[in-house]
Amino acid sequence: MNIKQWIVFCILFISIILSACKPTVLSGEPEIKSSFTITTLTNQDFESINAEGFEKDDFRKVDFLLEVNNSESIENRSISVPDFTLVMNSYDIERYWFGQYTISDSPGRNALYSNNIMFLSRDLSNDEIRSVFKDEKIVITWTNKNGEEKENIIHLTDIISFE
Repeated sequence: MNIKQWIVFCILFISIILSACKPTVLSGEPEIKSSFTITTLTNQDFESINAEGFEKDDFRKVDFLLEVNNSESIENRSISVPDFTLVMNSYDIERYWFGQYTISDSPGRNALYSNNIMFLSRDLSNDEIRSVFKDEKIVITWTNKNGEEKENIIHLTDIISFE
């Protein structure tokens, strides 16, 4: 192999390697993951409720998770999440039983919203539970690196799942 062939080979080889290993560039858009799952209670869950006069099937568990990643490449992020307690209690009777929530939402960092709730679902079908959340949405707004204001709206009924 002469020197010209060697140079051509090296250039082609380096080109192939560089095209296969493109660097990660922050897109200026956050990565948004969300889940909203309603499940039946386990025996252990029901025992922790201490609900005299009720049966295990009278309750359901809500697990909500929202993650907003790649926040380093955006500015002015704002996240609005429904108050699950108010939503559940506004349907017909007080249905919120108890729960826990976590919020980690600092500017320039990834955001996490998590809710784990036990609620009284007695006499409610899956469709009726879905209707409890029909008007509820998550609204995420931000400014991308080009200065454009962006918005992402997630309707809870679009992401709800029953297990």
